[in-house]
Amino acid sequence: VSYSRTQGANKGYTVEVGKDKVAFTNKKGQSVTADLKNGRVALANKDYSLQVGKGQNGGYAVSAYKYTDKKDKDGKVVLARVNWNTKEGKYGVGMEYKGNGVSMNLDTKNGNYAVKAKAAGYGLDVEVNKKEGKYKAEVSVPGGYGKVNIDKKKGIYEMRGGYAGQELGVKITKDSVAVDGRIAGVGASFYADKTGKFKVQ
Repeated sequence: VSYSRTQGANKGYTVEVGKDKVAFTNKKGQSVTADLKNGRVALANKDYSLQVGKGQNGGYAVSAYKYTDKKDKDGKVVLARVNWNTKEGKYGVGMEYKGNGVSMNLDTKNGNYAVKAKAAGYGLDVEVNKKEGKYKAEVSVPGGYGKVNIDKKKGIYEMRGGYAGQELGVKITKDSVAVDGRIAGVGASFYADKTGKFKVQ
């Protein structure tokens, strides 16, 4: 069921009433939509949208979007989001604008943590998965970077970094050790494994 009021002082707005949905839109294109079935409320105008409601599996989510002219999948960019599910122990928060932003996701029951940040050429990416024994950290700065990658189950320990053309990398596995680097334009590498293979160049 839907109907529209177009008379008197109310001229220009539309009210839609359905089985699971109620929507109000004024002549400026500003709207409020309530999705009764999924417990969601959305406020929007031609530039921005705010959505509040139930997330997956009984959790809750709040999201703010900016509509764009970009040819991306759904024509909108997430400006900010917060989601939480105390039953599952999952929490998330994120902010992003023009490619810069920060996000954090926590899964307290499984011991998973992820933090990402990016701004003005600087970046940070950290992931921890205690259950699987995986740890990852990456940092980038203008002209340089550094990363650590650990997979305890596979016995892999990897570290690599560089700045202004200088680089150093170390990778240790259950079976081998490899080191490579470049300093002042001169590169060298070292490799050895448990079979007795040994190489320097």
